Amino acid sequence: MFSFLRRQKTAGSPSPSPLLYYALAAVHLAATGTLLVVGRMLVGLDTKLAAAIPAWLPKQLSPSQLELLALGVAGGTAALVLLLAWCGRRAARRIAQRHVAIEEEKSALTEQNSQLARHADELRKACKQAEEASRSKSEFLATMSNEIRTPLTAILGFADNLLSPDLSSEDQILAAQTIRRNSEHLLEVIGDILDLSKIEAGRLAVQRVPCSIVQLLAEMASQMRVRAETKRLELHVDYRGPVPETILSDPARLKQILLNLIGNAIRFTSRGTVRIVTQMNNRQAESAELRIDVIDTGLGMTPQQIAGLFQPLSQAESSTARQFGGSGLSLSISKRLIEMLGGAIAVASRQGQGTTFATTIPVQFAAGTNWIERPSEAVTPLRKSDTHLTTRISLAQCNLLLADDGPDNQRLISFLLRKAGASVTIVENGQQAVDKIWESFQSGSPFDVVLMDMEMPVLDGYSAASALRQRHYPGAIIALTAHATAGDRERCLTAGCDDFVTKPVDRAQLLRTIDRYLGSPSRTTLTSGSGRLVREA
Repeated sequence: MFSFLRRQKTAGSPSPSPLLYYALAAVHLAATGTLLVVGRMLVGLDTKLAAAIPAWLPKQLSPSQLELLALGVAGGTAALVLLLAWCGRRAARRIAQRHVAIEEEKSALTEQNSQLARHADELRKACKQAEEASRSKSEFLATMSNEIRTPLTAILGFADNLLSPDLSSEDQILAAQTIRRNSEHLLEVIGDILDLSKIEAGRLAVQRVPCSIVQLLAEMASQMRVRAETKRLELHVDYRGPVPETILSDPARLKQILLNLIGNAIRFTSRGTVRIVTQMNNRQAESAELRIDVIDTGLGMTPQQIAGLFQPLSQAESSTARQFGGSGLSLSISKRLIEMLGGAIAVASRQGQGTTFATTIPVQFAAGTNWIERPSEAVTPLRKSDTHLTTRISLAQCNLLLADDGPDNQRLISFLLRKAGASVTIVENGQQAVDKIWESFQSGSPFDVVLMDMEMPVLDGYSAASALRQRHYPGAIIALTAHATAGDRERCLTAGCDDFVTKPVDRAQLLRTIDRYLGSPSRTTLTSGSGRLVREA
């Protein structure tokens, strides 16, 4: 029977149940015991067998006793075999369970090893990124140091020249122009750094307000034409097809984008032209797209140079930066601003033949918006006298208060105001400003306009403006601040200021802002005593 089962197993048939083996073993033992009993009944006990029987058993066993003994031995043996089989099965089960547990632990260890390998890879990547960031930071600081120190060298050097008593009037004018030009460049660099940091921090917001793209391009061309003419370049604004009279977009960001792109084209073009080509890709109000191409006849670029063009501090070559200047931030800023407006920018260039920057920005406009068929003819040219309007602004008989803690700013701003005919009173902090303004208001001779620096000791400009408004002071307060973002403007207006002028102070902007509050048809007339407010018709 056992030989048959082994042959079946070897032949590949399904293995019998272990219980079958146990049953067969018991049957085998029982059969053996039965044969033994029958044999002893026939021939009797063998002498050697009798000698092996313990002393407490009778030497002569009757057939029935012998039969019972054989059955007991057979049954005990069978029970022992079954017990051993059960123990073996239990041991096999535990071994199987342990094997499963070992496999699970092995799988867990494998997963942990995989996780550790992934973490190690992530740490290596993070370490590499940190090294690259540190290297980029060092390169950024080195580049910015050069961009700041270069104009500062010219400013300080020509300022020293102006102190020379034997400097001719022509050289004095040249020195002053050089100082102004380098100061404007320095201001652009600082503005680019601040804009990039705000974009990186996600603090630069965009808005959508009605604006005229035709007027905006005319202003940009007028502003940049002076720079182009200094290099004997032609600057043209062309239109391909009609454009809407007004669109909904962010005019401040559009101006910044165009200034960067046009300025970049002028910087890298030695001769020829710079063209601004504008068109609308479709006339559907829901999916309108404004396209502006800035095309130059400058150096051009290779595909390798274009690939890294929009990275911060990127220029085609270091020699290019040395030859043409520039911080390398403007294109990166422009690209991010375009993306913030939902648009895209593409570059087409051939080395030695020029470059085209194609900007597409989604815009909106009202369904009934008029379309300008000939945009080039729709712009009213700026009169020459308009560029010098500030020279005709008179602040005669105007009583102003200037609150600023900087002695140099006090001298400069008061000089500009007095040159325009104003009477200027100067205080050094916000508390002095509040006291002086309220005293003059109560005495019946209030200040026409207050110029308030927002960062001063004792009491800052925000707190001073708030304190005056809490006393119901109705006069015009214009904030002077080096913080130039929209959020800073809102903070000044919330504190109680009526308007906002940024530092460095632009003379034309300052005089226009003051004149706006002096010459308004609804100009506020202040009275003494009760603080009563009377508005002129």
